Amino acid sequence: MMTARRDDKVVALGLTSIQLDALKGVFILLIVLGHNTLFSSQIPGLFKALYAFHVHAFFILAFAFPTKPISLAFLRDRCTRYLIPYVCWTLLAAVIFFIIEKRMADPLGWFTHLLFGLSFGTAGMLNHACGFQLYWFLPALLTLTIFRAALKEQPQLKGAWILLCIAVLMFVGWGGQPLAKYQVGNILLVMAIWPIAVGTVDLMNATSTAPRWLIMLIGALALLIGQTAIFIDDQAVNIAHLALHTVNHPIGFIGQILCPAGAFMLIAGLLSYLRNPAILATFGRHSLLIYLSHSLIYQAYLRIVLKLQPELDRLLSASLTYLLVITSATALSMLITRFRFTRSLMTPRDWDDFRSAFAIRDQSS
Repeated sequence: MMTARRDDKVVALGLTSIQLDALKGVFILLIVLGHNTLFSSQIPGLFKALYAFHVHAFFILAFAFPTKPISLAFLRDRCTRYLIPYVCWTLLAAVIFFIIEKRMADPLGWFTHLLFGLSFGTAGMLNHACGFQLYWFLPALLTLTIFRAALKEQPQLKGAWILLCIAVLMFVGWGGQPLAKYQVGNILLVMAIWPIAVGTVDLMNATSTAPRWLIMLIGALALLIGQTAIFIDDQAVNIAHLALHTVNHPIGFIGQILCPAGAFMLIAGLLSYLRNPAILATFGRHSLLIYLSHSLIYQAYLRIVLKLQPELDRLLSASLTYLLVITSATALSMLITRFRFTRSLMTPRDWDDFRSAFAIRDQSS
């Protein structure tokens, strides 16, 4: 049975609160690893393997908890929680990018990309504006959350299947368009995660009384088959660019479905064995700010490490940089959340990623 060894209350998916935080911790560590270009350039296939599931997992986790019916109060709350950190960190990164990359020669172009990137959360536009495309994640999550709440009121519409059909149509029709970077596609194409998330969560709940090794075995097999499909398709899969041109063969689409589901089940099963995953849980509790800040920190360290490159082994440089980025991003998050003003600015209402306080209360009641 996938119950926790600790006395903590089981919150979702047979996991306790601390184990869920640890689950987020594992995936944020993998996200930071995937963004480490020193590692990905030295280890063939690492980028492709990680990008097939590491970001998807956070979307799946959001479906493990109940949602409130959609209302103006709900929309105001969610927009505050998601968009304020999104705008703050995007603007910060954009200003730094403007100064370092010396975009004074084309300030209008930079501002146009920033305006459209902020407005529509388009990965390509954000990348042109601030050097990073990862900030698309928050408006995409907001879109997914709003759709989920809205469809809770209309179960007769078979909303999940409608969204799946929409996602497939976008997958087929949008990828080849020449102005792809101007599309708002990534905040809508993320709907493809909907059936994956629902299926994964339902399967884990349905097998919650089964032995943990069985859940892990199912997850391992799904991940293995999915990764094989991705490598046969021979394309790196990035959910931010989910579209036709990212897949060479239908088997790649199968990999996109199985990889996140399998990885989520496998790692959740492994964590259920840990007696005290406190360190991983710490990373999980700070995963939002680690996600938002780690790329800025990585680029700063990268400039330093590359200067030392003749004296350091490439993998040693990658390992050192990775540890420094994780440590620094976590320390920065702890510092920000220590003070009320910065905490309310960067994480409005003490938002703890996806497991908000009201969701826990709703489930416990």
